[in-house]
This record gives sequence, C-alpha cells and structure tokens, in this order.
Amino acid sequence: MYDLLSELFRYLFSYQEIRVQYIRNQETLIHNFEAEVFHFETIFEDAKKRLHEAKSANKATLNGISLAEFEAYLNQGKTLLEEQKKLNLSFKEKIEDAKRFKLNTLVVHSLIE
Repeated sequence: MYDLLSELFRYLFSYQEIRVQYIRNQETLIHNFEAEVFHFETIFEDAKKRLHEAKSANKATLNGISLAEFEAYLNQGKTLLEEQKKLNLSFKEKIEDAKRFKLNTLVVHSLIE
C-alpha cells in the first residue's frame, strides 16, 4: 500500500511540475495582458479627453466621424477593457489555486516519503 501511494504521488508530483511550467507561462501571459490593458487605458483616456474637448468646442466630428459615433466606439472600448480586466483577474485566481494545489501536493508527498 505504501509503495502504491508513493508511486501515485510521484506521478502527481511529475504532473505538478508540468503545471508549474504552465503556470509560469500563464503569469507571463497575464503580465502581457496587463501591459496591453495599461496601454489601452492610456489611449482610452486620451480619446475621452479629445471627445470632451470636441464637445466643448461644439465640433460635429472627431477624426472624421460624428461625435455620437466616436462616443459609441469609446463605450465599446470601455466594455472590452472591463472584460479584459475580469479575465486577467480570473487567470490570476486560477494561478493562485494551482500554486496552492502544488504546495499541498508537495506536503503530502514529503509526508509519504
């Protein structure tokens, strides 16, 4: 029985090593997503400022499109930005769960050894 449990945890440990690499890749992906979100937020804030300035100056268009259409695009962008932030948070939570599982596996494996 002891050998069977030990072998089971060796396999589980090997699987966890693969998951650790996956987690590292996901962390890199999240970092890249966060950089993109920051870049998009900068563009978004600039666009909001330009829209406000155009409205204050009573302009009919901005970048060749009506202010209403520009504002609609801006609102779509805001929605996409919020969705990306939620996705990043979800990824982070999954990574933390995987790290906890890895730690628990190591503890149990060391107890069996």
